[in-house]
Amino acid sequence: MNALFVIEPQCMSIAHAPFNAGLLAVCVEAYPRRPIHFFAEPGHLQAVSQLLPEALKAAITFRNMPPPCQRFADTSLKALPGERINMAQFFSMASRSHCSTLVFSSISVSGLVALKELLVKHPSVTAHAVLHGILSTLPVRFFSIKKLFTNAFRPVFMTKPHERLRYLVPGASIKRELEKSPLFQHITPFIDVVDHPMVYPDLAVTQTRDVPPLRVGVFGGLHSSKGGHSVFDIAHALRAKIEMGALEFELLGHIADVKLLRRFEREATVKHSNARAVSEPLSRSTIEERAACIHYALFAYPTREFKYRASGALFDAFAYATPIVALANPFFDEYFERFGDIGYRCTSVRELEETLHHLVHDVDPKRYQQQRANVIKLREALGTQPLAMRLKQMLPTYVSPNEDETTLNLKAEEPTPCNV
Repeated sequence: MNALFVIEPQCMSIAHAPFNAGLLAVCVEAYPRRPIHFFAEPGHLQAVSQLLPEALKAAITFRNMPPPCQRFADTSLKALPGERINMAQFFSMASRSHCSTLVFSSISVSGLVALKELLVKHPSVTAHAVLHGILSTLPVRFFSIKKLFTNAFRPVFMTKPHERLRYLVPGASIKRELEKSPLFQHITPFIDVVDHPMVYPDLAVTQTRDVPPLRVGVFGGLHSSKGGHSVFDIAHALRAKIEMGALEFELLGHIADVKLLRRFEREATVKHSNARAVSEPLSRSTIEERAACIHYALFAYPTREFKYRASGALFDAFAYATPIVALANPFFDEYFERFGDIGYRCTSVRELEETLHHLVHDVDPKRYQQQRANVIKLREALGTQPLAMRLKQMLPTYVSPNEDETTLNLKAEEPTPCNV
């Protein structure tokens, strides 16, 4: 059978594990009779497999690969030699195995250069590359050769891609923002859109909003660049205005910033299920337990932060049918416009604070239940089956319709299956 390779060349451990678990679930739903092989470093394989139901795991072969050559924060070309070696290995396996499609669930700038080079040499292979936060470096301009090689994504991206390379962005707002710029309009015909995939848990608890306290959750990693200090500012200000016990803030992720960690320890305005290890991610079971108690998810992300990228934390909130209180940005606006009242959009940090203050004192159970119902509709519309239909529309010619082709041919020295 014609295999499908899904490759994670950058992420380690839990980074982007929910996205990749969702992507694999969509691939299995779209192509149930095809061998699907997922390549990643061992820690990431483990994190992804824990998010998949047993039936889905059984349909996927998990294959170890070496640690990444390049991490998300690195936009230089210094990893190019290593990426060329890794990419060549995948293309060689694909050619021998009659695998016509490689799906890269993320891509580095060096990986993208190597990918473009190898597509020229392998005419039978087509690639999809998911663009995550790396798109956020596009506004950076270059005024020297030195900057070109340390911040190389913009010129690499602006070079017209190979005809058998398609970019995948997890949100229609991202493509629209790219289309607005004359610099990137020649690239947008090579961009496909699929909403952020997610393996949604069953909703065992029906949350209500009737009596205090109002429980506000902060999903995902908390960092200064993502409004972390604004979260603490809001919690600190409201503690002085609202009676004890009427409002609780709880972190459902981890603190990825030393200054924020010190502030967490000093102010004690935000709770955490494991305060002794607040810099470590919570287990999925703990997140599920705590998320069931949360009324609203707070997002104080700067507007510019999600012009060209998606928010996995937003979909963590949606996973538990949690309405949001958020600063408006193009990515979040997309889902308000498509699904209606899913919470509250604010234009400033001050308005976020005022909205939460209002919600403590003006309880509206009927509107809250409607907000939750709208988020549940969002989950259904963006579930595995609808996204699988979208994926099949995007890959009609990339995956052969023949079901009786050669079996997968992997050499022993190449990435090997592992038990997860």
